[in-house]
Amino acid sequence: MTINRELQAGGGGGGGGGSSDAASRSDGGGGGTTAASRQATHVDLDPDVDAGAAGQTESEIPTGESLRQLGLRKAVERLERMCIVLGVDFKKKLMEMAVIREEDIGESRVLSQIDFLQGTIEGNYEKLKAVGKELLIEWELSQTTFKRMIQFAHVITISDSMLSSDVTDASFLSTTLLKKAQSELDGLRKERKKEAKKEYEKQRSRLKEIVFANHLTWESVGYDLKKKVNCENYNEETVDIGKSIERAKHLSYGRKELVFRVELVRQLIEEKKLPSHIIEGFLDRAKKHLAEATIDVPVTYDGENAKDLLDRFQEALDVLEKQQKQQQEKTFRMQRIRTRHGRSPSPDAPPQDSSDDEADA
Repeated sequence: MTINRELQAGGGGGGGGGSSDAASRSDGGGGGTTAASRQATHVDLDPDVDAGAAGQTESEIPTGESLRQLGLRKAVERLERMCIVLGVDFKKKLMEMAVIREEDIGESRVLSQIDFLQGTIEGNYEKLKAVGKELLIEWELSQTTFKRMIQFAHVITISDSMLSSDVTDASFLSTTLLKKAQSELDGLRKERKKEAKKEYEKQRSRLKEIVFANHLTWESVGYDLKKKVNCENYNEETVDIGKSIERAKHLSYGRKELVFRVELVRQLIEEKKLPSHIIEGFLDRAKKHLAEATIDVPVTYDGENAKDLLDRFQEALDVLEKQQKQQQEKTFRMQRIRTRHGRSPSPDAPPQDSSDDEADA
């Protein structure tokens, strides 16, 4: 606001003699022509000064010095408000400016600090807005409880605002709050990744259990067991594993009897406890079931044709049968020798050679 003061030199009115003392004469030296001399003073007020000052009387109009002090005082008040919203101790800020008393504050220092704090406010404001938006997304993904979310309601308030000047609450734009909000966001992401990895490993173990229990192959269920998984892709990988589990379940349908019969024959051959002809009966029933289960394509078992597997069992059973016959023959000869010598054969006694039998004859 600009205030112009015009003061007219000289007096007016009925006492003519007094007017000649203030008159100025023209260079032409002619007569007593007087010209009113005018003096103008121009003063710029701070924009924040109340417009009501324009209606002041001449004696109440501030001088240039008082106007400067008025603008400085408002700048200091603004500096204090900025300190409040940033959570900064105003008195400590003055000490940093090497100011002992507020009235000793220099204008250039105040403006410099205002510029610096304004930059901090804008920077923290933009970062907090971004963090607030990310928190909303993370809360949805992490299924965060309301009790935890309410602790950062002020961050969402900042995120919803339009301008940094809309935020006036104490410490709302502080660097401490920004760090706390960022730490919460990072913590939620870390927890979600941990849970994603846990779920991935759980589903992977479940798939392995189905594959091994039903003697399927990884290729048949469409999964690469040696595949390396990035920690950022646990959710996607878990979805893929879910698809493989469904396929494994489909392939496992109707395989339980086959698994039972095949594994039973395998165990009996490895233990070698039952006579071969009994094991032969179990093997024949396994072959019969396989023939009924095979329609268009061969049935696989642990990655090979199930028929080939049973054929190998048959070969192993033939070897076992031969071994059992040899053992029976040895046992029979031992019994004859023991009986001939008038004593009962001991089951723990080693069989004697047939040449001993011929010598006794």
